[in-house]
Amino acid sequence: MSRPVTILKATAAITPLLALTALALASPASANTYTKFLAVDCPQPYSQTCTPRQGIQVGGSGTPYFITFTGDPHACAPGEVHIFVDGAEEGHSQVQPGQPAHFFRVPHGPGNNHTVDVQMDGVLGGCNKGAMSGWSGTLEVQTDVDKGI
Repeated sequence: MSRPVTILKATAAITPLLALTALALASPASANTYTKFLAVDCPQPYSQTCTPRQGIQVGGSGTPYFITFTGDPHACAPGEVHIFVDGAEEGHSQVQPGQPAHFFRVPHGPGNNHTVDVQMDGVLGGCNKGAMSGWSGTLEVQTDVDKGI
């Protein structure tokens, strides 16, 4: 066999292998991140339940959402944070001032846009002696996160 034919056959055999290697090493589609600082004044009479919600509109995703709520570092008491997607509560967790609460693999319905809301209830401790007048913190929603989380 002549040398040009051998080189051509070797190149033809290696090309698909290189393409598969490049595909395997390619980074996954990057996640979209939506972030918003939220601040809510609770209605009077003050209690441990603060019903107003605030949130953000986020895009659709082929994977569940990864949601983080970080309590305001200037807050003086912990709270119980509730996460809602399109009006349905998807989880809750206690959060300390300046500390995050993470919600993994939060499901959402079909469609291009979804609303992620936060609602907070008071927790005794710090300056909370039985009622809260408001809450604040940062909501972060990541879409199209790697399915391995």
